[in-house]
Amino acid sequence: MEIDNIITELDMINLNELFYKNYDVYNLISNIIDSIDSKEIKDLLSRIKNMHEDHMYFIISSLKKENYFEGEDYEEY
Repeated sequence: MEIDNIITELDMINLNELFYKNYDVYNLISNIIDSIDSKEIKDLLSRIKNMHEDHMYFIISSLKKENYFEGEDYEEY
């Protein structure tokens, strides 16, 4: 999947919001996963956490690929 060559300011705002929604859920799950005793629930939460992490990677890598992103805050992505 490729991003169009034109990303508007509104697109950037929406992508930023989408990134942070995924980031918030990722952090929330990361903070509570160790306190869960049930293996089934831990496994489910781990899959959900990984899904949100994948979404964050996709957003950042797509923007980097199209040279729309040059931030240092997300270098780990």
